[in-house]
Amino acid sequence: MKKEIEAVILAGGRGRRMGELTDSTQKCLLPFKDKPVLLHILDTISDAFGSANVIIATGYHGEDVKKIVGDQYRNIQIEYTNSPEQLETRRRLLLAKNLLKGPFLLTAGDIIYNPELLTQLATSYEANKVESIIGAISVSSLHKVAPTHALIAVSGGYVTEITYPPTTTWQANQLREMGTAFYDHDLLRIAEQASASITQITELMIDALKNGGKFRAEQYFSQWYHFATPEDLVKS
Repeated sequence: MKKEIEAVILAGGRGRRMGELTDSTQKCLLPFKDKPVLLHILDTISDAFGSANVIIATGYHGEDVKKIVGDQYRNIQIEYTNSPEQLETRRRLLLAKNLLKGPFLLTAGDIIYNPELLTQLATSYEANKVESIIGAISVSSLHKVAPTHALIAVSGGYVTEITYPPTTTWQANQLREMGTAFYDHDLLRIAEQASASITQITELMIDALKNGGKFRAEQYFSQWYHFATPEDLVKS
């Protein structure tokens, strides 16, 4: 029997750069085209894998997320974690630790991409897990979509260096980290044992890389969207 895909969507942040749009609304529930950003993400997961077990890690206006999405969306079973505390990405991911049984997809709740990216990441992880990789991460040459995301240097399909916070300019061998990856379950152990000074998942990756950890980099060539400001919501 095919193993069900597990996924975590980080959807707890305040989204301050959205201004008054998120004064009373969770950012992932803001509409883009015909529906909330979060439903676009769930549609993409369903289209990529057919079915999945998804954990939505909520915080700010978390109850609104649960009311809109419910416990099932299409063929996706939904579970929730919630903390009203403003958590950074490492600690918010760890809220899902006891619900995850194996390797998992991790994605931010404010980006949209095609289903092919997710199948590409899952396939890359499965093909390279014998090399003890920690994960397969998505990267793009479209830097302006998310200029606050890390810069990733790649050689031979592997991540060689991560620049975060990113510089305002980049080298020819640097790609933009998209915020979606397929990770080995061991990432949760690494996150749990990391220094308290490491607050973001990107920082966790930098530390793991320094200690010999390996990450595959899968380049995505299609259009993608990152919703950070009101202007991002009107892009087509």
